[in-house]
Amino acid sequence: MNKIDFEKIIYDYVSHIKLFDKALTEKYELKDSPYNVVGKLFPRIGSLFINSLEIRYRFHGRGATLFWGEVEIWYDIEIENESLIIISHWALEKFLETYFGNLSLTTVYDSDSTLNQLEAKGVFIKRNTKKDLFIISEAWYAQQHQAK
Repeated sequence: MNKIDFEKIIYDYVSHIKLFDKALTEKYELKDSPYNVVGKLFPRIGSLFINSLEIRYRFHGRGATLFWGEVEIWYDIEIENESLIIISHWALEKFLETYFGNLSLTTVYDSDSTLNQLEAKGVFIKRNTKKDLFIISEAWYAQQHQAK
């Protein structure tokens, strides 16, 4: 199995979401979280440009799917704390498949091992194994962001 820096990949995943949220907030001059006003102050399905790249989006439930070039980013937001991003096992696999392109996912990713390692490193703050959901640690992200 190839050595892949999954922490960097999760950091990129979160950074894309945060950049999207910021661009959406600026474009529509939102005073509230986009997740509270979706469908009221801007369309549920649409696109916007970030760094000259058209980002297509589709909001669903408490989250969205972003189509960032060839990369697909599916996520939810924690209801009680909208700064917390929730990723499911399926969404992570979909992201990795599109992130790596034609590379076989099985050559770079052992789901249980990888998820357990990320959880042990503090990338995830809570794991809901019944629903296979992971909340990405905002403290971990902030620490990674400061290091960059």
